[in-house]
Amino acid sequence: MFFKLIILLSNDVNLNPGPPQLNSSNGIWDPFKRRGLHFIHININSLHPKIDELQHIAKSTNAAVIGITESKLDNTISDSEIHIPNYEVLRCDRNRHGGGVACYIRQNICYSKKEIFPNSIENIFIDILLPKTKPFTVGILYRPPNQYNFIDELSENFTALSSEINDIFILGDMNINAISNGVNFLNKNINFLSDSTPIESIRKKYKAFCSTFSLLQIIDSATRITSSTSSLIDHILTNANEKISNSGVIDVALSDHQLIFCTRKLSKVKLKYHRKIKCRSFRKYTPELFVQKLKDLNFPDYKNFDDINVAYNDFSVKLLQAINISAPLKEIRVKNDNQEWFDGEILDAILSRDKLFKKFKKS
Repeated sequence: MFFKLIILLSNDVNLNPGPPQLNSSNGIWDPFKRRGLHFIHININSLHPKIDELQHIAKSTNAAVIGITESKLDNTISDSEIHIPNYEVLRCDRNRHGGGVACYIRQNICYSKKEIFPNSIENIFIDILLPKTKPFTVGILYRPPNQYNFIDELSENFTALSSEINDIFILGDMNINAISNGVNFLNKNINFLSDSTPIESIRKKYKAFCSTFSLLQIIDSATRITSSTSSLIDHILTNANEKISNSGVIDVALSDHQLIFCTRKLSKVKLKYHRKIKCRSFRKYTPELFVQKLKDLNFPDYKNFDDINVAYNDFSVKLLQAINISAPLKEIRVKNDNQEWFDGEILDAILSRDKLFKKFKKS
């Protein structure tokens, strides 16, 4: 009793210990509770070392599509190393030092991959196929800062995509600041005084591209915050703005870019997904019952068997019979889960970090 009191006085022991509780962050994921298909994007600046936190984001948002730019992967990183439960991954790798695009699609969503752009454009485009709904296109794009012919190549190949008359949603890091002198030049009638510089030239081409294909850029807050500048270079382009119920920027200090998202309205199909697993029911199990079932099976003397494989098969079949009677299999529905080490303490640290980053932005 004396030792129990000493331990309790240490204030480091829970009287009712249990598995760590994963506390939800302070409401930042509330937009994803709304009905609809959620698409998110983040320039992650190297995917592999940040996969555990990305898994947590996937669980918190239940996003239909997660777009990643600057994945920085190559063929030495397998799909299993960047796996997110209940998602399939598509990759367009460059190398471990820069660039690259990845796209996670929730497993209960049917899709087909589109091959429409040359290899010089880092992209992944898919058609989402939903029951009783016309297919629509979701794309992930990355434009390296020094790729000045990007818009020209994009325009040349985009005609085939736009001619399908599908709804289009493009998420990506364009490395084109949509804010010029405090004004969103994509949504305003701005006359470019000069296109002699590469930056002004590509801005002019980008605005013409959006106008030609009736694409609206729907993100209006800065997506990259540094100690010296803030810029809106992560964009969501769509030709179906009337079908967007929500969009915005979420502060997650996963990299120097913020997470952007949009929600496409969905009225007919419920897409909530639950995983089912098989486990054993121990409701009626007792050691005595298990021992009695083993005795009832009357195991032979396995020393008399000439073939060890036959003996092993007989033993394993009878043992499994006893187990199935004592603790039968049942199917249960479970929610997704994080890595075991990714507990409440880690999430509290992430929340504290993101709060400090938000304070930094304001100051």
